[in-house]
Amino acid sequence: MKKSFWVLFILGVLIFCAYIPLNSTGAKDAKELAVNSVDESFQYPFLIHMITPGKTPSETRWRLISYGHYIYGYPFYVANALAAAPIQMIYGPETEQQVQLVVLVERQMVSVLPMLLAIGVFTYLVTRFRSLVTSAAVFLFLNTIPGIVRQNIWWWHPDALTILCVALTFLFLDRDAFRFGRNFYIAAVFCGLAVGIKTIGLFFAPVIAYLLIFALVRRQVTWKKAILSGAGFIGVMVATIFISNPLMFIPSAFERIMRIHIDHNYFFTHGWADNDPYGVGWEAWQPVLNGWYGPFVFLGFALLAQAVNAGWGKIREISRQYLAWIIPFSLYVVYVIAVKPDHYWMPVMIPLFSGVIPLLENLWEQFKAVRKTDPDKAFLFACAAVLTAVILLVQVVFNLKTSWGVYSSIL
Repeated sequence: MKKSFWVLFILGVLIFCAYIPLNSTGAKDAKELAVNSVDESFQYPFLIHMITPGKTPSETRWRLISYGHYIYGYPFYVANALAAAPIQMIYGPETEQQVQLVVLVERQMVSVLPMLLAIGVFTYLVTRFRSLVTSAAVFLFLNTIPGIVRQNIWWWHPDALTILCVALTFLFLDRDAFRFGRNFYIAAVFCGLAVGIKTIGLFFAPVIAYLLIFALVRRQVTWKKAILSGAGFIGVMVATIFISNPLMFIPSAFERIMRIHIDHNYFFTHGWADNDPYGVGWEAWQPVLNGWYGPFVFLGFALLAQAVNAGWGKIREISRQYLAWIIPFSLYVVYVIAVKPDHYWMPVMIPLFSGVIPLLENLWEQFKAVRKTDPDKAFLFACAAVLTAVILLVQVVFNLKTSWGVYSSIL
């Protein structure tokens, strides 16, 4: 396990460094940033205002709390401020002119680093770092998904932080193992942060429902314990949402934040006021999914792999939790969201894709276990393993070809 951890750590450092040459370009000043990245240029003034000291201590404190850009949650801007704090201490009033340096740090520390950590957590959950080869293969496979590579380049957004909170929620639910104790409520904290940053933590409702119902069926908990645990999870989650954003305690600010989220939800579900075509359904999403994540054949196979893992093998429990997350989240995005941002699929695709290589490993181990005692069964396992390997290889080629195209075009 330690060897796998350190190998993945080194791979993570190398991947982190590989994005620096790209993320240190395209923003030499505010004008160039606005041309190359509209969203980043919109966030930049809010960050500068937040970290610039006021004339009085009270004004400085208010600048830190009233971050202004209420589309995203306050924890995102806290992370932004922490990442930019060393630059502010070095350059002082000149920080605003250090556009490229600030944006580079934000891209690397708020997008690339949390994504690497999240992928590391998802890798651990399906491998336990038992096998160095399998762990490294899963980690590299997830890091080469074109949608992930694209988000790591010129992309200073809250998505990676949100996905890290999702990964940590799964991690502590896994550690809890149906005990509904301390780890269960730590998971509620990270779920609350995922809601507070970008609302997607709400999709843990089916996962928590599954855990409670399954524990009841297996008589691991009483009805009273299940109800209290569910209510406790919600209570901790809601408390985290409020505590992580002090403005939520100010009625006028709370109302404004809610209004902004309601307005943006309308645009996400109906489209913007422009001439772009908007629609819902699998056909409308096909270009995005096929372009950034792979053909429907592989996506369907990855879902089948998780279904097989959920009923057979070493990762049954975490695969069941993933399915309880993946299916409702996917249906929501496909049939509710009208705009077509490819990064909406990252919280689905990372856990979805993480199950393919463990399935291949499990099939191969089963083949070796029965090849001398049961040739017929061994043949079936061999055929399934070969089929999985071929589909996986085709997807690896797609990942590498598409991701290199994205990387080299910026390079």
